[in-house]
Amino acid sequence: MNSKGNTGFPHTFLIDDTETKDALVIAENVNSYFTNLEPKLTEKTLQFPKSFDAFMPHPPPCSFGLLPTSSSEIIQISLLLKNSTSPGIDDINPSIARS
Repeated sequence: MNSKGNTGFPHTFLIDDTETKDALVIAENVNSYFTNLEPKLTEKTLQFPKSFDAFMPHPPPCSFGLLPTSSSEIIQISLLLKNSTSPGIDDINPSIARS
């Protein structure tokens, strides 16, 4: 793909004021950075006296209902479908749904 071998990525990294090209040293330092990032951010984050669920609307929606339907209602709704053979997001061809 790239005949000149130029990937666009840096060839050297500055780690603790020392330039390095060693892939293992670079990988270990990147892993160490991201491993230690969360505890450092946690220390700097403001602590709220409220729990996370205090910011959610109450009561949280946890149920839904299905109302009874009839075959005639389904037929009426199927007649509203566009005359298309292209399936929608449900991957069902409208001509099959109408039949």
